[in-house]
Order: sequence, then structure tokens, then C-alpha cells
Amino acid sequence: MGNSARVRKGTVVAISTYYGKNKGKTALELYSTTPDGDKVVHRQLCDQEAYDTWHLADLYKEILYCRKLMKRTDLNLESLPRKEKDLLIYLILYSIREISIVTELGSSLFEMIDGLELVERFVKSEGIQKELDLKSIKYRGIEISELLCESTLDLHPNYDIDLYLSVANCDGALGLLYDRCVSSYAFDNATELAEFINRSDVALMNLFLAKGDSFSSKRLGKQLTYFSATELEKNVDKRIFHLFGTKAPGPASGQDLAGGNEVLEGFFLICDEQSLDKIMSTSFLNKQISYFFEAKQVVPKTLHEAFELASTSN
Repeated sequence: MGNSARVRKGTVVAISTYYGKNKGKTALELYSTTPDGDKVVHRQLCDQEAYDTWHLADLYKEILYCRKLMKRTDLNLESLPRKEKDLLIYLILYSIREISIVTELGSSLFEMIDGLELVERFVKSEGIQKELDLKSIKYRGIEISELLCESTLDLHPNYDIDLYLSVANCDGALGLLYDRCVSSYAFDNATELAEFINRSDVALMNLFLAKGDSFSSKRLGKQLTYFSATELEKNVDKRIFHLFGTKAPGPASGQDLAGGNEVLEGFFLICDEQSLDKIMSTSFLNKQISYFFEAKQVVPKTLHEAFELASTSN
């Protein structure tokens, strides 16, 4: 299949610029220190250029690592990076064959594709039947960086990819929606986020949720939203199941992002109960997959149950 990707520029609907509504400063520095401990800055990039440069390098290294693993003859599940993303996405697609679109909010280099190829290679090596045809899937990415969008197309020429620089311009069905906290930068309230999620069949999302009202924090100089769990649950047309995780890694130094509020920072599956049963049943496909589910303590819980667990563990 040829590459039919298009980079579409849209208008602002929620937050579609790097800083959004809460401008700060992001910096990437190359520096050295003198014997006396003084800092000498040799190069400095700021704002979106800093963000783009860091992520281009970091995620390109991940893609190279995945492609190196593809050549190994002793591939096992443990060696695969980002299993909480790529493995779970593959298993959702494996269990619900009607899904033909995968949408990622904050698609970066669409390194997801390389991760899915690795999972597929593992699945085939384990003799699991009915593997997927990854090239038959339409990939839709929302990514505000033109540099990362252009790099995505260069790195994946044989996939059907549409890229959008704004949430506003990505209309229509989303299929399987994946988000790793990017929604907290792209939306500033739970109602807008719910409307977006409702266009998906299934959503796998790493969300920052608040037990009370939605509130804003700041990270990398950017506005970060903790969404009201009550408001989100009320407006989403599917069930919200907490899968695992209660506290995300914070900045290496600096502020408590939650500001003392009662929050839940974890992975969630948003779907109907029938789809949940199908997805969870895939944990029995293979002993290594079963072990991953056990090690991650992947147990679907209601939001109430998950907040109770978070309050006792944090």
C-alpha cells in the first residue's frame, strides 16, 4: 500500500499551540562544568524547538532499537519496549477485528508502528494464530510538530498515515484511540475530552484525573490539565475502566504536579463491557502475555475503586 499521508493544518479548537494558554519556557542545553563546578552553556534551544529536538532524537533511537530487535532470532516479550502501549494496542486490535483505524493523540514519530511490528513478530514466533495485517490499518496521528510529522512520513513510507497538526482538523471516526497524557495538554476541560473520546470505538489512555473538579497545573512550561473524573464519566458514552498505575513519574526536580489534590494518574480502557471481556481474554493467548498482565497488575476497576486504591497506596 502506498503512503497516502497528508499533513493538514487546522484552526484552534482547544489547545493546538506548543504553550497553549499558560506560557512558560522550555529549554534544551548542551553544557559542561568547570573543575570549580561552574556551568558553561555551549548550545541552547528554547520552546518548541527544544521539545522537537529532544523527542526527535529520543524517539528515533527507540525506532532504531526496535528495528535492531526485529533481526534477532531469540525475540521474547521481555525484550520489547513499551509493552504497556504496543502490546495492549496489538491485543485490542487482535480481539476486536472490526477496528480498522488507529488514532494517536501526540503521535510523535509514530514509533507505535515499529512497536506493533515487533509485537507481531513475537506473536508469529510463538505460533499464535490469526495475526494482524498491520499495513491494512489506517493510522491517524495528531501532532503539533511539523518536524515530527515530516519525519514520521519519511520513516514509514509503506503505511497509510494521515497526520493533523490540530485536534480541530481531525474529524470523523477515530477507531482505536491511544493517548499517553497528551490530552492533558490538548484539552482544558473534561467535556471537550469526552466529546473527542466518544468518536472512538475503544480508547486506551494514560490520563491525569482529579477526584474533584478539573484543575490546571504546569509542566515543561505548558498548561497541564487534571480532568474531573466525575465530569468525564458523566459525558463519555462508554464505560471507563482503570487498568493499572496510580502515580505517574514526575519531573526530576521541582513541583508536585497535583498540588496536593487527590488525583489518579494511570492507564484506562474506555469501551463497552463486551469489548473489555474480549480484550482481557487475550491475556491467556500465551504464558509470556499472561505474566505481563500479572506483573503490571492489569485488573479492570471502576473509577471509584481506583481512587480508593490510589488513596491507600500513595
